[in-house]
Amino acid sequence: YYPIKNSLNSNWKCIQLRAWITRKNSNENKGPFKFHTDGMPSNVYKIMIYPNSINLEKGTIEIENHGIIESNNPSFLLFKNSLIKHRTIAGKTDDRPVIELTIVKSLFKNYHPRVGNINSTLPIL
Repeated sequence: YYPIKNSLNSNWKCIQLRAWITRKNSNENKGPFKFHTDGMPSNVYKIMIYPNSINLEKGTIEIENHGIIESNNPSFLLFKNSLIKHRTIAGKTDDRPVIELTIVKSLFKNYHPRVGNINSTLPIL
């Protein structure tokens, strides 16, 4: 909580949580494999949590005009997902798990999750 709070200079709350695995060698020139923004309001941030190392061999993310993100350790990336173009890069040797938190700034620290159903596609602000 606190590393993100310090980066945002604000309390924050999670409005959506997802997790998935990008299968190795699944790069296609469509969907998340193309540079895109997420089309959410400009006050929304995304935290991408990578529990394993990320690089071209194991899978990673690329930020337009900043390049490919690499780390030998578990890591996270905080960015404005609707203002910064980004894309998934599938690994060549490994599947790449990721945990994604969609967050917004908040006046208060709030740990009370709201649980949607399996068909929920938009966060509840």
